[in-house]
Formats: sequence, structure tokens, C-alpha cells
Amino acid sequence: MSLIADIFFYNALMADNELVSMVDGRIFNPARPTVDEEEDQVPYIIISLDGGQNESETKDDVEGLTDNVNVSILCVANDRDALGTITEAVRKQVREYFHEQEDEEGTPNDWQFSFSQVAYDPDKPCCFQTLSYQCDTFR
Repeated sequence: MSLIADIFFYNALMADNELVSMVDGRIFNPARPTVDEEEDQVPYIIISLDGGQNESETKDDVEGLTDNVNVSILCVANDRDALGTITEAVRKQVREYFHEQEDEEGTPNDWQFSFSQVAYDPDKPCCFQTLSYQCDTFR
């Protein structure tokens, strides 16, 4: 599960029609295709599997049963208000999807949630923020 933890988050976001509509279907995993990158349409979301590590249970284990995996969700919007609406919707949807899928294979055991500062890119222009999930998963 840990090597595909990002797919859980992608499925979670794609299951919310209102959120998908909010970003005009531009939810990408792990990156925007060339055409979208060139057009640079805002708003959009990019999900990334940022690596992780195995949690060895004893010094004699080759691999323990659980991994600690980092998944990030970059949210980009035209302005601060729109960004706030998108990030709150993402956070809420991931939490609700977890409770719906809790006993399903591919669902993280749990996670720690954090988020970056809100930033502004004057070249686009747009606001963006990254939501981060440090997940415990079965390997």
C-alpha cells in the first residue's frame, strides 16, 4: 500500500463531484500533462508521493509491517478566497473518504496532517498552498 498511497488521495478527491467541478477537473497525480502545463490554467490540484520509510519493529527485521509515507497535495487558485475554499474542501473530503473506506485495502492506517504557508506567484498570478499527509500504512 505504501508505494501507492497517493492513489488513495487521488481517489478521495475524484469522489467529490463538487471539488472536481471547483477545479474544472484539473486534479493530477503526479504531475500536469504537458498540454496543461503549457496552458497553465488555474485552479488545479497536484498530488505527489513524496517518499517514505519502513518502520522496522526489531533490529533483526529486514522490513517491518508498516511504512511511514509522505503525500502532498498542492492546491492552486486564482485568489486567496478561492484557495481557502479549495483547501478546506480537500481536507474535509480526504477525512470523510477515510471514514468511508477505513476497512478497505489501500486505505492508510492513520496520518498526521500539516500544511505550508499560503504563497502568491505574481507570474501567473495565483495563490497556492501544500497540504501534507504523513501516513502510516501497511507495506
